[in-house]
Amino acid sequence: MCSKNPFENILMYLSDEVIYVCLLLLSIPIGFVYKDSRHVHFKAWSSTLIGFIFALIVCRWDVLHSLITTSVTCLILASVTAR
Repeated sequence: MCSKNPFENILMYLSDEVIYVCLLLLSIPIGFVYKDSRHVHFKAWSSTLIGFIFALIVCRWDVLHSLITTSVTCLILASVTAR
């Protein structure tokens, strides 16, 4: 069977340790970009996107459970009035 996503086959054959090391090594140059950047909005949105992509690579689609749980918790806290 062929997968629709070409990266899915590659990630299936790599061990978890290799994936973790690759992500850690990739984080080093990304850190230099953030350190030198003075754009606050760029840092906030791009770090959110990169963090989500890293979580998706590590946890695959199990990350959706965390996103749904966090979203529901935020909605509950936003709907509760302060005393």
